[in-house]
Amino acid sequence: MSLRKEQVLALLVLVLGAYLYTTYGEIGGGRNLFNARFREVEVEKVPVLPLVEGDPDLSGRRTLFTQPRETLPLPPRELDFPPQSAASIVALPLPIGPDYRNFVRLAMDGSVVEGVQVQESTPEAAATGEGEDGGQGGPPDIEQLRAQAAKTYARIWAGGLSNPFYGILVAVKDSDGKVIDKFDAEKLKDLSDYTVELRMYDVRDGKLGKVREFRQGTQQVDRIALADNIKNTIIRRQRAIPEDAAHLDERGTLIVDLLEWAKIDITVYEIALAEAKRYTKISGGALDGYRWEQRVLQAKGDLAAEFELLEKRIDARHRETAFRYEGLGRLQARIGLLLDAEQNLRQAAQLGPQDARPHAALAEFLLKQGRSREAAPIAAAAERTFGSLLQATDKARVARVLVASALAVGDVEGAKRARSLVSASIVPRSLDGCIAYAEGDVEGALGMFESAAGQSALGAMVQNEARLGAAACLVRLGRWQEAADALVYVYAEAPLLRHRAAGGMSLLYQKLGDYEAALTWVDRAIEADPTDAYAYYLRGRAQRLLGQLAQAQESFTAALTRHDDFVHVIAEVAKLHGEQAAIELGEDAGRLVVSSLRYSDRAVALSPIERSELFELQGRRHFAASDRREAKAAFLRARESATVDADRLFARGAVAVVDYALGRSDDAVAVLLRLSEDLPKEDQVKVWADETVQAIDDHAQKELLADSFERDDLGDIWQVERDGGLGPKAASGKLVFRGKAPTSGQGEVWAARASAIRNGKNFLAVKVKMKVGASHQKSSFTGLRIQAQQGGNGRNRFQVDLGVRDHEPYLFIRDSQREEPVRAKNDVLGVANFTLDGEHELEIRVLPQGAQAGNVFVLQVSWDGQVIHQRELKSLSGTTQTELKTVLFVQDARGGQVDVEFDDYVLERKKER
Repeated sequence: MSLRKEQVLALLVLVLGAYLYTTYGEIGGGRNLFNARFREVEVEKVPVLPLVEGDPDLSGRRTLFTQPRETLPLPPRELDFPPQSAASIVALPLPIGPDYRNFVRLAMDGSVVEGVQVQESTPEAAATGEGEDGGQGGPPDIEQLRAQAAKTYARIWAGGLSNPFYGILVAVKDSDGKVIDKFDAEKLKDLSDYTVELRMYDVRDGKLGKVREFRQGTQQVDRIALADNIKNTIIRRQRAIPEDAAHLDERGTLIVDLLEWAKIDITVYEIALAEAKRYTKISGGALDGYRWEQRVLQAKGDLAAEFELLEKRIDARHRETAFRYEGLGRLQARIGLLLDAEQNLRQAAQLGPQDARPHAALAEFLLKQGRSREAAPIAAAAERTFGSLLQATDKARVARVLVASALAVGDVEGAKRARSLVSASIVPRSLDGCIAYAEGDVEGALGMFESAAGQSALGAMVQNEARLGAAACLVRLGRWQEAADALVYVYAEAPLLRHRAAGGMSLLYQKLGDYEAALTWVDRAIEADPTDAYAYYLRGRAQRLLGQLAQAQESFTAALTRHDDFVHVIAEVAKLHGEQAAIELGEDAGRLVVSSLRYSDRAVALSPIERSELFELQGRRHFAASDRREAKAAFLRARESATVDADRLFARGAVAVVDYALGRSDDAVAVLLRLSEDLPKEDQVKVWADETVQAIDDHAQKELLADSFERDDLGDIWQVERDGGLGPKAASGKLVFRGKAPTSGQGEVWAARASAIRNGKNFLAVKVKMKVGASHQKSSFTGLRIQAQQGGNGRNRFQVDLGVRDHEPYLFIRDSQREEPVRAKNDVLGVANFTLDGEHELEIRVLPQGAQAGNVFVLQVSWDGQVIHQRELKSLSGTTQTELKTVLFVQDARGGQVDVEFDDYVLERKKER
């Protein structure tokens, strides 16, 4: 029989158990187990070897960390960065051009032009074109009078005369006496059988006379011409178009011309609207007729009538069409119903996927809302369906939107491609000028704008846009007076462009260094358009350069509130916070340093193109925040992205400065020497490199002694002076003066750093942290001192005491035995944010003055990093050979309580040679 699976498993378990038992079992059949044996080991005594044999004398003993005898090289000194090109400024933006994020593409040289002044005409004079010698040169001649009369009066040529008669055409009658239409009479080539009645007009004196009759036999009429005015021209055009569907295209052309004439005479809008309605009627309510009506109403600005057309008058067949939703969306956008407008425009784009018009309308809406990156794919859809457009006017409008969408995101090639979709006769040359301006071809753009500005047929708005473009080019080309004249003209003549023209004037004055005039004009720009972020940018920049830092912050905030991706504004804020950090103290300074760094990083991250100046700014801000490695990375990127030699040289020098700060002095010097060798003698960067190498070499000859008092005994590196039971001692990591001063005695206790400055000329600086306890004697003077002895009597000829007296900062200076010492309290010193119970850092420093490399010294006294006093020294110079002592002291505390702590003593000196 066969075994089951469970039985097989049971047998295997039994076999395994038997094996384990026979192998490891204790009794019966099991193998012998290993038994560990223990052995006692005798422990030997470890010999003790003394580090020092015998009892050393006191002069040879030294407890670890008790006396810091070692000298250290000074930390790297602060080096100036190499000469840097002036930061750029955004050129005047145009109605068609980059958006705010891409304004960085319009960066132009921001350096100030010296010695230039412009004569600024008033807006009124610019509008009228009058100057000091304005007005007519004299009375008009006869030909001018005839030309003027021809615009108002009819003309009749009769009797073979070359000059016509002028007047009001009363009637034209045929041989039967029937009055015929004047426009029909104008077409007649043979007037021998007609009688013409004309109220005569005298061209010379400008007066109407009696009615005169012209007919065969008296003075036969050869030809009739009605007045050359818009009204007669319109009637002629209307009469020439038959009232049938076969001539709708001609009627559409007439409407286009009527809209142009309406810019001169607004009464023509009513005629245009009547023609559009006639088009709709003849076409049997076709959609094109409604389009013409809508176009006339839009040009007229009649929002109510346009809304009525779209909501009530439009045929039911066309209510759910792209045309209606597009019209509603454009109308709602004009009155500020932005959410409804966007919804309807998107609905129009869905209903007309193969129609370029709704796509272009949606893209145009998004552009005006500052959403250029959203507009770009919509504009691409309009470009793909551009072939659906038949009317030249539609082609021109859509092409403008396509070019604007491409330029907004900096796609110049895309703008050129979109422009090529239409012929030059359809769009004005100013559109080509916008493309050239964005590409950087300023000279070419100027010619195109000037050409468009001179074409009156384009209409006043297009002409003024072209004039603004020409003015923007003139500013970039440095033709200051021409630019000012053009900008003032646009400011006076084009209300919709007034903010841009005023901004252009502010830009012009900033380039000329007249920041007060720049602020005057930028205020006009903001008054014309309070939402213009470019105007706030110009105002903030001018305020920063004038030192009005708080006002500049407000202006930059206003700009970023409206467009938070305005790269140049972000960079300006980084500079502003850096300047504020340099004059602030404590936590505020640190906060501003970090803020400046973050804004510089954001400017780099947002910029659509790599610009070396942004990396340079980022590097300097990281360097100021002690982030040396990121600073170096930024300067290396600046070098890679530089397009001009000046930027490359700055980046190379800046990397050397950072390398030196990182302790790579040899690498830094090698770069600086190569810069010096590669550049001509007079080059500013070469001069800087040579001076920096010398500064590094001088600094290498300096050393530092520091003491944080982390021990129990001051040791013999400090000489101490006690007064009774009161004296200095090391306790809890501080040098402490604590106790009651005796009522009699010398009145001063001190601790002096022994034999640190054998020659006074080698002294550089000393600083220490000091804290005065609340119980300390008010009238006593405690602090930091430097003093030099001269002469055999050992008298202190030079002495500087800095500390606290009468519970306030106090400074004492003796510089000459022949002059009275300086005694200054805080009302003179101006120490900010002083608190008695706080820890304060005192510093006394001497600096070489002038080109004599240290023969003359300047004293610089600082409190908590703030320089509070500076003066030229007489008793301490580069030739002083006597010893100079640095002392921590308490004096004039007789009978009073003393409670003072010192910490982190640092002495800087030149190496002895």
